[in-house]
Amino acid sequence: MEPNPRGGDFLPNNFVQLTLLAFEDVTGSNAVKAVLNLGGFTHLVGAFPPSNSEKAFPTRDFTRILSGFEDLYGPRGGRALCHRAGEQTFLAGLKVFGIDSGANPSSLTAGLERVSWYLNSACSADTMLEKTRKGLIFSIGRCPVCSDRWSAAPVCHFFTGFLREAARWSEGGKPLFVTETGCIADGDDACKFEVSTRLSR
Repeated sequence: MEPNPRGGDFLPNNFVQLTLLAFEDVTGSNAVKAVLNLGGFTHLVGAFPPSNSEKAFPTRDFTRILSGFEDLYGPRGGRALCHRAGEQTFLAGLKVFGIDSGANPSSLTAGLERVSWYLNSACSADTMLEKTRKGLIFSIGRCPVCSDRWSAAPVCHFFTGFLREAARWSEGGKPLFVTETGCIADGDDACKFEVSTRLSR
């Protein structure tokens, strides 16, 4: 299977900065340094991208950094860390990314539409929402997490956490299920996340 070539070319500096800060909070700074060093990103150690919205960070580098946590901690450990980092990146980015415009979203759909707008405008993610009987499907057609990756199973754990926290925010704090049901790295046409209106247990 060929690697996925469809990630956007560059990501906003502040999106990457908040992601790395989230991983620092979740894993500790030494773990982040180890991932950066092992991945050949020594220039980022102690010098994360600046807090501006310039699209200057290569998507492929972002992908390699996130996959580096799986390499360091193994599939299960890396998945859990990426979930938590995704959640924290969303929370930290609410104001920075312009998702929280002041008024609370009126529904789950309304909140995720704001998230979709941000990912499309800032990250060229080609996202879309689809209503189903169970809830919503959030699709990412140009996924920065699995750009140039291939896998036998879904790998976009960062966005699972990101969207889980986005759904919680949209629903006024109610936790929801978010499951990745399709992944470009696994040969699908888009990374698809089922957002269930059932409360998680």
